[in-house]
Amino acid sequence: MSYQWDFAAIWPYRMLLLEGLWGTIQIGVTSILFGMLAGIALALMKASPLMLFRLPALILIGFYRNTPAIVHFFWIYYALPVVSPLTLS
Repeated sequence: MSYQWDFAAIWPYRMLLLEGLWGTIQIGVTSILFGMLAGIALALMKASPLMLFRLPALILIGFYRNTPAIVHFFWIYYALPVVSPLTLS
């Protein structure tokens, strides 16, 4: 029993698929860069001897470590449009 892959149905949409792939790559690279910058900044703040920098980093890190990611996603999706002019659709 074998299966013959037939890409004829999606071939006319190959440019649209490539545009989507390029958009996905851009979002991924941007997310990685911003995540690394935020992580390095928080690590430096946490390692600081000054409580002014260390305390906010400890609170933020503790919040993100102690709550599941799905809770963050729900807050971003449902609460962000309430407290800001951004809308997610």
